[in-house]
Amino acid sequence: MLDDDRRFRRRVALMAVGVVAVFAVLIGMAAGGPTFEETFGGQGASPSASPSASGPATASPSASASPSASASASASPDGVRGVEADGAAAACDAMAADAVRAFVTDSPDREASLRRLFTDDAQGLSTPVSALAGQDPSADYGTGLMDGSASTAVCSVWNGGESPWIVSLRRQDTGRWMATGIQGPYDQYVMEDPGDAADR
Repeated sequence: MLDDDRRFRRRVALMAVGVVAVFAVLIGMAAGGPTFEETFGGQGASPSASPSASGPATASPSASASPSASASASASPDGVRGVEADGAAAACDAMAADAVRAFVTDSPDREASLRRLFTDDAQGLSTPVSALAGQDPSADYGTGLMDGSASTAVCSVWNGGESPWIVSLRRQDTGRWMATGIQGPYDQYVMEDPGDAADR
C-alpha cells in the first residue's frame, strides 16, 4: 500500500514537471527565446536561424495531419532520406506526424522508418519503444508549427495525449527536411525510477 502511494506521488510529480517544462519552452519561444534545438542540444543548430515573423502557433488535437500541396511527404523512393517541403510549416505537415508514428510504433520496419525520417545524430532516439506508454493505433495525429525559419522547424504533434510530442526538423544540404530530435510529454514514458529521466 505504501509502495503504491509512493509510486502514485512520484508519477504525479513527474507529470507536473513535464507540464511545467513544456509550458516553459512554449513561453520562451513566444518571447523570442531559444528554439527547441538550441534549448535541448540539437546538433547543428544555426545561430543565424531566426523565428518566422508569423510567430509561434499551437496545434489542436483536431488539426489535420495531411500534407500540404507544396510537400511531397510519404512516398520517398527506397534509400532516399527525408522529405521535400516548401518551408517550415509544410515540413511539419509533411513529416512530423510520420516521425512520431514511426517512433512510437513497435513494428518490424521501425528502424528503417526512423532512418528515413531522422538524422543519424537525432536527439531522443535512444529511448526504446518498450519504454513508451502504449499508443492508440487508431488515434488521429494533428500537427502544428511552433517555431520555424527557412531551414529549421519545431512542430507539435498531438496523438490523443494530454500534451503534444515535439519534433525538431532541419533542412539538409540535399534540400530535404529531416527530424533532428523528438521529445514526448512525460506521461508518454514508462519510468520505474525518476532518475531514468536524466538518460533522455
